[in-house]
Amino acid sequence: TDTVDSATGNSSVSSNKDIVKGRPKTLEGGTIENNAAQDGNLILEVLYLKHIQDGVTMYEIDKLNNVFIVNGTDYAQQIRDAI
Repeated sequence: TDTVDSATGNSSVSSNKDIVKGRPKTLEGGTIENNAAQDGNLILEVLYLKHIQDGVTMYEIDKLNNVFIVNGTDYAQQIRDAI
């Protein structure tokens, strides 16, 4: 991804990675035709979401394990400690 430093106006390249895990809620197979895209549809319930930018975890959300981390701060640690 191209990023621009607002102070200097210089542009640079940053690497981004997103990890999404979930389970299907609905799945429609659609139709299959020659030389055409398949018009299937999948809706997921997202159970885990993580965004990594330039090797640094920006946020991590895990519904099943009570994890909610944003910029290195774990906002759900007290909840896990109480369980």
